[in-house]
Amino acid sequence: FPEDHGPHEAFRNEWWYITGNLDDEQGRRFGFEITIFRFSLTPTPPESDSAWRSNQVYIAHLAVTDANRNEFHVAERFSRGAAGLAGARAEPFRVWIDDWEMAASGDDASWVIRAADTDIALDLSLVPLRDPVLNGDAGLSRKSAQTDSASYYYSITRLQTEGTLTVGGEDYVV
Repeated sequence: FPEDHGPHEAFRNEWWYITGNLDDEQGRRFGFEITIFRFSLTPTPPESDSAWRSNQVYIAHLAVTDANRNEFHVAERFSRGAAGLAGARAEPFRVWIDDWEMAASGDDASWVIRAADTDIALDLSLVPLRDPVLNGDAGLSRKSAQTDSASYYYSITRLQTEGTLTVGGEDYVV
C-alpha cells in the first residue's frame, strides 16, 4: 500500500467500494455505498491509435439510505475505460467514472469521494484510523477448493468520514 489501492491490469475484474454510516449535526442517520467495478473484456488492449478503443469497461453504483425518512436512493453509471471517461491509477490513487471518483487526497493516506446524481450526492473526506486488514490467507480469499476460484481482498475497517451528503436537494453536513 498505497500501490495496491490502484488497478491490477493482469486481473479480469476488480472493484473498489466504500460503505458507511453518517450522522448530521442534528443526529439524523444516513447510510451510503459507492462501488466502482473494472472489467477487462480481453486479456490485452486492442491494437489501435484511437483514444476510444479499450478492453476495459467500468460500472459504478451509488446508494444512500435516509434512515429518518425510511428512503433508499440509488444511481448507476456505465462507461468504457477510454478517452478519460473512466479509469483507475495507482499513483496518485484515483478510480473514476464520469464525474464520480474515489481518490487520494494529498498524502495518499486520506481519500475523497465525489459522486452526484439527480437526487443524491456525496462529497466526503475519509481518513483511515487503522491499517488495511488482509482477508483470507495473506489477502487471498478462496471461494472454493479450486485454485482459480479466489480473489485478493482487503478491508480498511475504520474511516473517519466528514463532508456533505445531499438527499432530495437538501445538503447535510455529516
